[in-house]
Amino acid sequence: MKLDILSGGSSMVRLINHASWSLLVAFFALGMGVPLAGSVASSATILEIQQRITAGDIEAAQKMLTNALAATPNDGGLYNLRGIIAADGRDYRAAESDFATAIRLSPQLTAAHLNLARIYRLYSGEDNGSVDRAIGVYRHLLKNQPKVLEARQELARLLEQRGSYRESLTQLATLPPSVQTSSDATMLKLADLTALGRLTEGRIEVRRLQKSSDLSDQEVLAVLPVLSKYHRADLTCPLIEELDRRGIASAESLQQLASAYESLNKHTAARQLFERVARENPLTSAPLFGLARVAYKQRDLEGALGYLAHALEIDPDSASGQFFFGIVCIELDLAVEARKSLQRAIELAPDNAYYQYALGGVELQNDQSDEAIKHFENYRAARPTDPHGYLALGVAKYSAKDYEGSRYDFEIASRAKTTAAEAEYYLGKVSRLEGVLAESAEHFSRSLRANPKNADAYAELAWLQIRQAHYEVAAGELAKALELNPNSFVANEYLVALYQKTRDARLESQRQHLNALDEIRSRKQDLMTRIIQFHPF
Repeated sequence: MKLDILSGGSSMVRLINHASWSLLVAFFALGMGVPLAGSVASSATILEIQQRITAGDIEAAQKMLTNALAATPNDGGLYNLRGIIAADGRDYRAAESDFATAIRLSPQLTAAHLNLARIYRLYSGEDNGSVDRAIGVYRHLLKNQPKVLEARQELARLLEQRGSYRESLTQLATLPPSVQTSSDATMLKLADLTALGRLTEGRIEVRRLQKSSDLSDQEVLAVLPVLSKYHRADLTCPLIEELDRRGIASAESLQQLASAYESLNKHTAARQLFERVARENPLTSAPLFGLARVAYKQRDLEGALGYLAHALEIDPDSASGQFFFGIVCIELDLAVEARKSLQRAIELAPDNAYYQYALGGVELQNDQSDEAIKHFENYRAARPTDPHGYLALGVAKYSAKDYEGSRYDFEIASRAKTTAAEAEYYLGKVSRLEGVLAESAEHFSRSLRANPKNADAYAELAWLQIRQAHYEVAAGELAKALELNPNSFVANEYLVALYQKTRDARLESQRQHLNALDEIRSRKQDLMTRIIQFHPF
């Protein structure tokens, strides 16, 4: 459980597995030295209970509290202390009730307000409404006691969390200048300004933080989610670079810096930093996955594969890592390894539609049309409104020679702008196989209207002209196709057919060229790449 440990007006987050009393005393306010409105218990009794709590003698403190409450049941200070004891036993609902009772009985008891708000903050990860309740407690306290700085600053923090950035800034502006310029408050102000798009002011705060003597790694980590959400790597970098210059940057911060470099396309710097983090943390997979991403973007596929293999040795149950490994294998024509890795990704995350889609593409490449159909059907079931699912399923059915079934899927895919060109292209191929040549030509023409750079559609129109012995027209269509894509297998194949029909002297050299293309990429691979565009991360 994450608790805010409040000490000396600053806030930091620690992970607590077994709360100790010294820690709870730092977290919950005992109210020592605070006059308790409505209190009828003796000061000596209150003080002794507080001392017992501070010393960790809970049994004695509990016994004294029970006796004191029996004698003075309307003492808010006693309920505040009982709430702290309940919190120590992790009975937070009882603690909440006691703190609320303390406030009702002693409305001016600052400690009870702060403690109730802290209880609500403990709930924040499980109950969305708890943040609003904490805000309400702080507002109530500040209405009567406007100089409680902790309440003011924590209210500003919660308002930022809720997205009320302007009001958060307003609360920060009412803090004393010495508190406003602390790194903690400045970091919060930076988050608000970033979210509001006031970047000029935000850069001023970054420069102020770079000069701050109390800048901490933990505070920087706290603001990074906001900077990341609004894609402000330019603000992230100088903060973590300053931490690194001081030698206080954690591995987590350095990894965030490497990711920021990556987002700014500073791939060399990102790779160097990821490598440094990986060396210093050899049992951690995250920097290796970062290295793989950067290597992939640099088109160093072998390097990416090596980083991924190492990362998966550390974290073999990373579904996204297995998926990424599979995608790189596809690009390196390692079909067996790709299939194995993608199958593992699906085992780890069976509901991930993209993994199903990717494995469908691999099965299609391996001429396993029936298996490809199953995976594309899974994708379509998970994402029924995505036309790419219909297009992919249509291609798989076409490959399985289920032309009538594929027509249904292609017709649906043809209605969407993003898939119309390919869907019309395949509808043209289906019509051609059915012998309806005029309809086939119309589909290829529609494909070109949707995507004038579809070289294979020009090639298919050329083939229709070849069949009708319109060789000059066919030559013109093939010229367009090859201008767009000199390595189009379809266009080069049909050019061989044209040279055969016209007894062209270039026939033999064209055959050799076609054979060379066939060695580089099979027709089945070409079929897959027409529909599958992988985004591994």
